[in-house]
Parts: sequence; structure tokens; C-alpha cells
Amino acid sequence: MFVKLQFEEGEVDFVAAPNLTDAAWEWWEIQGRAVRVETAAEVIAKKMVHRGDRATARDLFDLALVVEREPEALKAAAPFLVRNRDRFLEQIAHPGAGFRASFDAIAATGYQPSLAHCVEVASAYLAALK
Repeated sequence: MFVKLQFEEGEVDFVAAPNLTDAAWEWWEIQGRAVRVETAAEVIAKKMVHRGDRATARDLFDLALVVEREPEALKAAAPFLVRNRDRFLEQIAHPGAGFRASFDAIAATGYQPSLAHCVEVASAYLAALK
């Protein structure tokens, strides 16, 4: 189950589910307070397990980012990425106009790949998983 909060600046999804990976979170200091933050691998694992059958542009973007920036850490999530892999791959292979528009609307700094690049990266990574 997840809750979606919508703000002018964008959306935030909160997934209410148990941890999947062994090292699911780490401590960060945010504005002087210690806060438990889920790792990128945990976030991707939950996205693929709980809604991987409904691919979103943001989920594709996040997966491609983590594949390229944290491939070693993502290994911990590998067992969870295959559950909805086939449906996810089908959907990203043929993105509709709404999916494309959502992808183009992603506000990101430091990582600005094309939709085609993200599809290529995510498809290759997911297809290689056993």
C-alpha cells in the first residue's frame, strides 16, 4: 500500500511496507536531526515489488539512476526486481504519450538522461537478472 501526497512542487509517495533488503536504511543528518532514510536499493525494491506492474516515468527514471550511480548497492535488491519485471519491461518498451509527458516533466539536477536512455539502461539491467 502507498500514499501519494501532491504538492505544487511535485508528488511524494510513501510506501507502507516492511523492509525488503538487509540494509534498508541509513542515518542522515537533516537540519541538525538524525533521520532514518531508506537506501536507494530499498526504494527501488519496494517500487518494483509493490507497483512494478504499473510502470511510471518516475520509477523508470529512478531505476536507471540507481543502476548507473549505485550498481553495487542495487545487487541487494535484485531478488525483488524480478517479481514484476516482465510487465514493467512491456510497459517501458512502448511508452504512451502520457508516460512521455510525465518523463519530460521530471525536474532533476545532475542527472538528465533521455527517456530512450533510461529505457535502455533499465531494460538491460532487468533482463540480465536471474
